[in-house]
Amino acid sequence: MNATSSAGIEHRTRRMKRFVLIATIVGLGIVGCGGGGGGSSGGETVSTTNPRVSTDVGAVTITVTDVFGAPAAGASLYVRSSANGGWGSESELVADAQGKAVHSRVPVGEVDALAWSDSPLYALGSSREIKLSAGEHVDLAMTITPASDTDGASGGFAASNVSADAVSADGRTVDFTLRVFTLSEGAPYLQISPCSAEHTGGIACVSGPTGSVAEYSVDGGGNATATARIGGSTPAPFAITLLTDQSRTMAAIDPWDARLFAMKYFLVRKPPADSVLLAAFAADDVAAGERSQLPQQPVSLFPLEDPRFIAAPNELLSTIDALESLEGGAAPLYASIEALIDYTATHAPDTVRRAVVVLTDGTDDTCGSAAQCAAARERVIERSRTRAVPIVVVALLHPDPWWTAGVWSAAELAERTGGIVLWAANASDLGVVLERLPAILNGTATLYTGRFRIRASTDGAFRSGAIVRGNLSWGWGALPFAVQIP
Repeated sequence: MNATSSAGIEHRTRRMKRFVLIATIVGLGIVGCGGGGGGSSGGETVSTTNPRVSTDVGAVTITVTDVFGAPAAGASLYVRSSANGGWGSESELVADAQGKAVHSRVPVGEVDALAWSDSPLYALGSSREIKLSAGEHVDLAMTITPASDTDGASGGFAASNVSADAVSADGRTVDFTLRVFTLSEGAPYLQISPCSAEHTGGIACVSGPTGSVAEYSVDGGGNATATARIGGSTPAPFAITLLTDQSRTMAAIDPWDARLFAMKYFLVRKPPADSVLLAAFAADDVAAGERSQLPQQPVSLFPLEDPRFIAAPNELLSTIDALESLEGGAAPLYASIEALIDYTATHAPDTVRRAVVVLTDGTDDTCGSAAQCAAARERVIERSRTRAVPIVVVALLHPDPWWTAGVWSAAELAERTGGIVLWAANASDLGVVLERLPAILNGTATLYTGRFRIRASTDGAFRSGAIVRGNLSWGWGALPFAVQIP
């Protein structure tokens, strides 16, 4: 599937969800049904300073902004009223250039408002509920929030826990604990699937110093034998390098630049004292005749004249906006991370949590053959361990298929450096993923753990140093994980 058709499918999916939302509102009597005698008719927009009202209705001015405080011009708006025990409203309104609209004939009662944006980056917004009396004019304000495909596979893992005695004497079974971050409310359903080549895109389910194993089964029908919820701890300050892929492969699967939107959202949501170094990577592709648009290769650090860790988000937002026009070329993932591990270790304060956070699809198309790329990955992992700078991967899954070699590389980078991998099933989910990232980085996010036992049919399948790959069931999809046996 090419990028254009993938983007079209995702956009149509979001428009279908919008249709379902509006149909649900109508079906519940929220829009255009009068609320059991509320007496409203037709959507009328009037001046906010002189609304025309009658004795059984009031007027409502709605103001909607995006998460950066800018007017959400063009957003679809709905006013709801509890008139006569039901919910009634006028027809759909549209926010003007200032993010405002006026509803001049709203049935009296408890009222609130909803907002919807056609942008793939945003979902629903809702206001607080207030009392509207006859002839009264009230104001309702709301913010539209980042989009999230709650049915998709978006979540992640901290480094797994494998005890030294977890492997059976014959090397056929191993016990391990996955530590899971969920991006939705409530505990996740923890179940992993049996592994075979069809579940990993041809990559070995287990690989290591004693060779490869093509498949394994999971005891207990794949269900976790023990689960737990671990609450967040006292927040610890952090200084991170925030690195984004600006290559053609990332641009193709992120046509709306959702990763840039998400990076800005992360900056305005993080605690004020925590600092960020902004960086981006891409390189000229000589074979394809395609140049990188970044000013420095393989990685550019910002501000260009004085790259440094910055706490104030406003100093970086315009730089991120400028990256929209700096896409193209190859993806030197490993070289960029390796360089930034050293820079972070040297320049970030050593009294705070430090990490390189990379937004990627896991692709490195500059490292050479499979063996050369594996060696490059090993150098990055060793550098991360030596400099005590873990790698946090925010990985965007390819739509068809998602189990590319880069997926397993991304999972391994996080697992083997004591880092974290967070998966986004769709580009539009990146805003929600990075919204949760500050709590994950400072240790206040909730973790869920599940213990599993997997079983191979040959002796010695599980040995020290082996990498186990697999999939955790998640919504309508799966989250890929990698576990290293110590």
